[in-house]
Amino acid sequence: FRELWMRVLGDINKNARISLLALPMFSIFWGLVYFYSPLYMKLNGLSEVEIGLVNTINFVFAFVCQIVASPITNRLGRKRTTLIFDLLSWSLSMLLWAIAHDFWVFFFAAVVNAFSKIVSVSWNCLITEDEKKENVPKIYTICSLINSSIGIFALLAGFFITRFGLMESMRVLYAVGALSMAISFIVRNFLIEETRAGLKLMKDHDGSGFLSGVLGYLKFLSKLHEN
Repeated sequence: FRELWMRVLGDINKNARISLLALPMFSIFWGLVYFYSPLYMKLNGLSEVEIGLVNTINFVFAFVCQIVASPITNRLGRKRTTLIFDLLSWSLSMLLWAIAHDFWVFFFAAVVNAFSKIVSVSWNCLITEDEKKENVPKIYTICSLINSSIGIFALLAGFFITRFGLMESMRVLYAVGALSMAISFIVRNFLIEETRAGLKLMKDHDGSGFLSGVLGYLKFLSKLHEN
């Protein structure tokens, strides 16, 4: 096992190695519930229109979060941003889904889950910024393989649903998933370090306002569009 460990992960940086090792505790439970979530919402009384509205709200707020992701990440740092918004967008949303019983709980969970777009920026910075360029494709390949495994765990969810029923199974899977994710996020945060680029940008943004950071980022994007 040690030889396999060194061959696959031994030459990548500490942040990426720990983050990839913690990733299955997220991917497994997300894979268990993802494909059955529309049926779960329908069983809780949501109509097809309401299910579509919940998904639309998630997309809208995700778009907004994508805009503010870089300013937040630069101000708080990669490590802190990842912890805060992982706990918010995944652990809290999974807990909300576990207890959801009507449209408004699903609506709020969709809004909360949209903050995962902020994590997508901070987490990617966290695992690549202190890494050698030749290792970055390897990191993303391993990440893709882990995330692609969610289809396998959907079959396992089907077993639980057949045996215990959809409602009971999904509530348990969501609740256990919330706990599993929270543990992995906290342990990962304890073991990783802020990147060199993150430390510099935190210092650079220390005295600036958040709104000015967002406006500056939008101005930067507009210049890219013009080019």
